Formats: sequence, C-alpha cells, structure tokens
Amino acid sequence: MSEFYASMGGTLEQEVDFTIHRLEEVHGEIPIKSSLFRANYYSVLIIRKGRGRYIIDDQFYPTQDGTIYFTNPGHIKGFEIYELSHGYVITFSESFLKQYVHENILDEFPFLIAEVAPPSYPDREVFQIYDDLGEQLLQEYGSGSNYKFKVIGSLLVVLLLKIKEHFWKAYDPLTEVPANASIALTFKRHLEQHFRDLLAGNCDRLFQVQDYAHAQYLHRRF
Repeated sequence: MSEFYASMGGTLEQEVDFTIHRLEEVHGEIPIKSSLFRANYYSVLIIRKGRGRYIIDDQFYPTQDGTIYFTNPGHIKGFEIYELSHGYVITFSESFLKQYVHENILDEFPFLIAEVAPPSYPDREVFQIYDDLGEQLLQEYGSGSNYKFKVIGSLLVVLLLKIKEHFWKAYDPLTEVPANASIALTFKRHLEQHFRDLLAGNCDRLFQVQDYAHAQYLHRRF
C-alpha cells in the first residue's frame, strides 16, 4: 500500500495492516490517473467532496460528493481523480480483522468475500454517520494508546455493521451472485473452515480437490 501511494506522489505510512488517511493528504497533483493494480486488502472510501471514477476489473463507477464505496481483495483496480477528493481512505487486511476483532469475522460479515459492489450515494444524514466514524478512526489511529488497535478493531466492527445495515441488508452471497461466483464463495468458506479445524486439532488430514467438490455436490473436475 505504501509503495503504491508513493508512486502516485502521495505518502501512506502504516504500522500494521490497517491505515486511515485523509484523501486530500494522500494524493499528489490533480488530475490523477492511476495504473491498474491488484490489491490484497479491503478498502473503504468515504468521499465527502470530489469527483472522479474508480475501476474494478472491467467495471467503471463514478465518484462524486457523498460517495461511499467498499472493495475487497483480489480484484484488478484503478482510479481517476478529476477534482481533489476530501474524506477518508481506510484500508485493512483480513489478518488485521482476525487479530483485533475475532477469528470468525467472515461468518459475521459475508460481504467481505462478496463479488464487486457498486458505490453508494446515501442521503446526507446517513453519509454523516460514516464521516463521523472516519474521524473517530483517524483520531484513534494517531493516538499513542497501547490499546489503539483494539479500539480501531471495535470501530471497524461498527463501520462494517453500518455497511451491512445500509448497503448489504438483504445480501445473501449464495443467492445474489451468479452460479460460478456462488461456488467460489462457498469454496472459500469451506477452505476457511477446514484450516480452522486443522488448527484446532479437529481434523488430521488436508482436504483434496474431491473433498471440496463433494461438499458442493460437484464433479471434482469442475
């Protein structure tokens, strides 16, 4: 993350797999068009003011005043900024969530393994909730507290709950995505559970392809 922002003329310092910065402080000279890159982290952007667009795989989405968008790891991404953005960029990894929240975080928030979601443009009252959370996270991130990452983990849970409440309320990853994506999501869940079982001593062998296929009633060559 740090290297990417440096290549764009900005700075991004990080102690662990979590960062939050003001958008207006991380970007260089406007306008900006980034190169495409594959991110291995989650990101939440809270754009109070600004105009541009972002790219995920082959999808293009506009950003404007009052935009909130969430992206997950693994996709090809890029962005363009036409007017200086004001707000917050929050990045974190799955390992950070598991360390400072709990191990079963993906079960509580299934959209963390979802497919691409479009940005949201909530009304001013709802947007203010996210703006306030961004400010709280930023203040805690800059504190010298020995417990700051625990506090940040708790605030991230609030942020994820709000995202779930406002944008993913009725989301079911096994019914809302195409068949192939649904199979991939279920596979990731089975893989995650298998490694938990191995670590806990509840399983004494590594699953093979046919085991995962059998769990979804699929042929192993699928």
